[in-house]
Amino acid sequence: MPRIDESKGEWRFRIKEPSDFDRKSIRTKALPSKSKAINILVGCPKGHYNTRTKKCSVGTQTQAYRFKKCKFSRSHAKAWIRQNVCPRNPKVCGAL
Repeated sequence: MPRIDESKGEWRFRIKEPSDFDRKSIRTKALPSKSKAINILVGCPKGHYNTRTKKCSVGTQTQAYRFKKCKFSRSHAKAWIRQNVCPRNPKVCGAL
């Protein structure tokens, strides 16, 4: 079940398992906002990444959201996820 995990400087919310993606395709992107406090990890599903051209034949997918602790508390991150992620992807929110 997805949950918010804690690391030294971030709260992490995993949407999909890292093992579902080609390791060489994982990228971190900042979500457009004034605070630059939310990053997403995106990647290409296994079997669809061309290492020669560095292109994904099916498009990248979100693997996880990361929230900087200096800007987000755990409850603030949960509220953001409920408002912005759950409406589009209710299965990943479960008992969040």
